[in-house]
Amino acid sequence: MMDRRHRSEATEPFWPGGYNLRNVSGIPVGVAVSTGAMDKWKTGEFVHRPTDAWVTSYPKSGTTLAQVIVMSLFNRTFWSTAAPDLILGCPTYDRRDSPDIEPYPNPRCLKSHWQARDHLTSPGRGRVIWVTRHVADVAKSFHNFWNQLRVDIEGEEPISLEVFERLFLEGVLPYGSWFEHFESYWKQRHDPNVYMLRYEDLRRDRRAAIEGLAKFLGGNATEFVDNAFHASEFEQMKITENRRPLRRLAMKLGTLQHSRLRMGQTGEGKNSFSPEFMAALEKKYTEILEPLGVPREYVF
Repeated sequence: MMDRRHRSEATEPFWPGGYNLRNVSGIPVGVAVSTGAMDKWKTGEFVHRPTDAWVTSYPKSGTTLAQVIVMSLFNRTFWSTAAPDLILGCPTYDRRDSPDIEPYPNPRCLKSHWQARDHLTSPGRGRVIWVTRHVADVAKSFHNFWNQLRVDIEGEEPISLEVFERLFLEGVLPYGSWFEHFESYWKQRHDPNVYMLRYEDLRRDRRAAIEGLAKFLGGNATEFVDNAFHASEFEQMKITENRRPLRRLAMKLGTLQHSRLRMGQTGEGKNSFSPEFMAALEKKYTEILEPLGVPREYVF
């Protein structure tokens, strides 16, 4: 997203009409994402492993929840003072400040909001857990989250709902268009190393969703379903998040005013936006995704 710590480092061209967004490989991104980090797989600095598990999603689709589940199924600890937290344990690949993941033991958990292209379709990529969520719910969560960052980190005024609706429909947000993102992964859905994990399924029957993911991951993941179920309870996630030393310091200094964790409800986005915005989402579904055979219940 937007992070003042990385502004002086960013050399990528600005994305037209964006709020300090940069153009990396034709996709609008925040200043924390860099061309150099994205190209590590091209230069050989990053080497894929077949055991890697990529947690991929459009932002605000339930990514953190999925990371917690995958890390738990790998029997890894996180968000504690005695072990790497989730940010380090399942790092975002494309950030300027991503840790060196070469020493990480197998299987590695990696996070990305990138479309299904480039490093996420290159040979030897490993497994991909594609997390999806209904588009209006994503938009609501994204609007809330982006404004939290603007207030907490940027010290700027929130973006109005009307302006956000326009930006969302135009794809002038970090990682671009939700519809293009969904389309790119939908076309990869028959790949045996790609697993579609719907946020709605996690909300409906979390244990069943975790069991299905454990079978996909293979190895001894099925032995840690109970661990993953407990760790992914919302109250437990709040407790473990608050153990992070950097979070405690930020709260104490007053540089972080809001929790980044929200227990997103399914269907809450439909009543949060204008009728014109919802009609525009329907139109995009009809034009872009319906011809590909995407069921409407996967989008709304």
